[in-house]
Amino acid sequence: MWYAGKDRTCKHKYLDNNGKWSSWTDLGGELDSAPASCSRKKDNYHIFCKGTDGQAWHRSYDSSTGWGRWQAMGGSIASYPSACSWGKDHAAVYVSAPDGQCWHRRYDDVRGGWHSWESLGGYLDGPPKAVSWGEGHTSVVCKGEDGQAWHREYNDDNSAWGDWEPLGGSLDAEPAACAWDGRVDVFVKGTDGAC
Repeated sequence: MWYAGKDRTCKHKYLDNNGKWSSWTDLGGELDSAPASCSRKKDNYHIFCKGTDGQAWHRSYDSSTGWGRWQAMGGSIASYPSACSWGKDHAAVYVSAPDGQCWHRRYDDVRGGWHSWESLGGYLDGPPKAVSWGEGHTSVVCKGEDGQAWHREYNDDNSAWGDWEPLGGSLDAEPAACAWDGRVDVFVKGTDGAC
């Protein structure tokens, strides 16, 4: 569990195998957003945030080496990031930029670590949400400038991103999403106040 403290540092606590919560730990950093996290494999996770300098920042943990240092990832972020992983060799961070587009940067353990930022286009009116149901799949959903939900998918079968597709609706906030077993569910707060 992570959150951005009033002092703008990242706070962390965890539940151990015995069902006991640890104390809160200060992981440092200079956060200007809530942190996002994902895990590639057992005993490994990544934390991402928007820094007070407006760029993406990253810190990782691995049980064999402990906590790494905060790393500047560049980019320019308009709101808090989203992160997901589809397997032990992959992690990615997704952000909405001041240009209104969705941008992402991915980590590939097999192909040399972090890749450059890539634009996924679109025109976002809020942060994106990224989810994966398994190896080779990512779905990104967001609220578009037209007020409806939008979706874009990467599928390893095609080794490419599909086009943005409108999902309709009339959103009053950014969407939430989850994925499992070949399925993606999207939840939104409508302008009528209902889910």
